[in-house]
Amino acid sequence: MKVLLLEAGEDDDVPEIQTAVDYFGKVDRVFTSDRDWGHGTESEPGLDGRGLYWPRGKVVGGCSSFNTMVWMRPDREDLDRWGELLQDRSWSYAGMLPYFRRAETHPLADRFPEIHGKDGPISVARLDHEQHNCAAHEVTRTFVDVACASGEPRNEDFGAGLRGAGINDVNAANGRRCSAAAYLRRVGACPASGSHSASAENLEVRLLSQTTRVLFDENRHAIGVEVCEDAHAEGTRRRRIRARREVVICGGAVNSPHLLLLSGIGPAKQLAEKGIPVVADLPGVGEGLQDHLHVAMSYRLRDGLQPHPQSNICEGSLFTRLAGGPGPCDLQVHCGTVFFEPDGFYPSGEGFTLTPTLIHTRTSGSLRLRSSDPFEKPEITANYLSDAADVEQLRKGIQLVRKIGRGMLNRHEGEEVYPGPAVQTDGEIDAYIRKYANTVYHPACTCRAGPKDDPLAVLDAELRVRGVSGLRVADASAMPAHVGCNTNATCVALGEKAADLLVSQYRADGGVVS
Repeated sequence: MKVLLLEAGEDDDVPEIQTAVDYFGKVDRVFTSDRDWGHGTESEPGLDGRGLYWPRGKVVGGCSSFNTMVWMRPDREDLDRWGELLQDRSWSYAGMLPYFRRAETHPLADRFPEIHGKDGPISVARLDHEQHNCAAHEVTRTFVDVACASGEPRNEDFGAGLRGAGINDVNAANGRRCSAAAYLRRVGACPASGSHSASAENLEVRLLSQTTRVLFDENRHAIGVEVCEDAHAEGTRRRRIRARREVVICGGAVNSPHLLLLSGIGPAKQLAEKGIPVVADLPGVGEGLQDHLHVAMSYRLRDGLQPHPQSNICEGSLFTRLAGGPGPCDLQVHCGTVFFEPDGFYPSGEGFTLTPTLIHTRTSGSLRLRSSDPFEKPEITANYLSDAADVEQLRKGIQLVRKIGRGMLNRHEGEEVYPGPAVQTDGEIDAYIRKYANTVYHPACTCRAGPKDDPLAVLDAELRVRGVSGLRVADASAMPAHVGCNTNATCVALGEKAADLLVSQYRADGGVVS
């Protein structure tokens, strides 16, 4: 088996990506740069007409190369729902657990080998562990203590279950990010700084190679791709690359459906409107978009607050169920050790920020083509807060977090700046939510896998695109339903699962895998 990996972006060997030091002091040099696709939503009525900026990684490692490095797994209920939706137990919690373990090298692996892995490419660190050489900030510890004093359980390991308050694990080691590019580094195939290619044994990696469409034969079998070999220059020539066996799209929740549409796979009416010949009429391509939405509650401290220079900033989390009773968590609260302005989420001074987060929204959005030009960004409509129940959920989240914030201010003298004391009634809180709610950058489900009787399912349980052959999708867009936590580890585990599916098919066809 030989693999050619085509990456539209550049290498990840730059300080603002590799080092966790002063994370938010550097992140604005990555966002809106050549290493960011720079997507965004249309004007959202539920957000007072605002459109939200969606940074997406145009770089080796994708979004894992500039996220906040939070490493956690979904609850059992989320993954068991996958198994039910796909009518395939290999996608359930028990079926997916081996892939989460395979992906990581975790400090708790020796103590809990049934839960954590010890030989994976992704190095995971605990903020209290010497491997990271960094303890969680005192404010983060206060957040956990106050949440637990209010009745929430203390969670020592978000890899074993989400409920409760605790310190986040991070995919980093010794202050350096460990992104999905670690898979390439492990086999010596990660392009070095300034290089546009690398290879090792049966793997070749080419950078600045943007795939503009998938090519099919008369039997609707994927036979290769069309590629622009300088992804920063729209006028450069395109070439065709043949695939001997399969094409696997791993472009993420925006670029994967966009590429399918450009290739003639999607709603026939939409394709016809853009002058694209229909290869497969799949109405679900670009539909079912899910995301996580949060709102900032920012606190200024009298004595200031300096986060540890190797902190990932987002050090703590609380998962709870506002609905009460048994069932999955429906709210996540992030604890950040910087003071965020609520409208842009860039830190503006010393303090801390708590962000109640919708992790299972009632509504979904969509992605559509603007034109047949592969360099024109797609039209994204998330439909944020179009259901009043989502607004109510965030309002209850703010009310809960205010209690935690007041408890934290009993230990650290300061004040709530946002929403601030003038925002008290339900109407005032709702207005604040609509004015300032923002994405957590976790879009998913735009090429979702599903059973045959799901009219919007794009993929089957083998991640194969319906209506054609030789084509799969393996990224967050393939999720059958969204997960209720940070998505980084889930995307990596899904990739591990996809690799197994490919190898199994190759062996079934008589191939030999070394």
